Amino acid sequence: MQLLDQDVAQQEFARLTADYDVVLAHRRTNSAPWPTSVRVTPLAYEPLDIAVSVRHRLAKRKSLKPADLRGERWISVHQGFPLEGAIEMIGTLAGEEIDVAHRINEFFVAASLVEQGSCVSLMPRYLVDHSYFSELVLIPLREPRLGRRIDILTRPEAMERASVAHVVKSLQRIMGELVDPPVRPRPIPLEDA
Repeated sequence: MQLLDQDVAQQEFARLTADYDVVLAHRRTNSAPWPTSVRVTPLAYEPLDIAVSVRHRLAKRKSLKPADLRGERWISVHQGFPLEGAIEMIGTLAGEEIDVAHRINEFFVAASLVEQGSCVSLMPRYLVDHSYFSELVLIPLREPRLGRRIDILTRPEAMERASVAHVVKSLQRIMGELVDPPVRPRPIPLEDA
């Protein structure tokens, strides 16, 4: 098995199936569906939250509306990538053009910059590992509710192979655990003897 990470614009994901058996793709919920030439296996709906540092003025808020984000500097994705339109929509609803400080397509790097600085970003909720990013706060937007669809794209004939079906089932299991983590029993403290 060989894994490869390619950072492509949304309209390019389906084309990757010509070279790869399994493509993990994402698109905003209100964007055009994937072409009918690929088989789509829905994996998850992932809410998009506003990411801020624990020291940011908005960090204690339970939810936000676009007007709360007026005057903020943003870490955005590159132009043409799936979340760009959502960030622009927030600016439009806030009544201003967003001020983009950086354009970064790697969420791990964007989260690190947000955590250490004063910028905000739009961040996929399940992507953030809070055990690693302990100084990062994710705050949901009240309106608009933003999210992305994470899908598995394959060539139709690829799903006939047992290895591809196995990878797809494994991805479904892993994503299910991220979205709905299993409840782990708390350890029972031992009493002192």
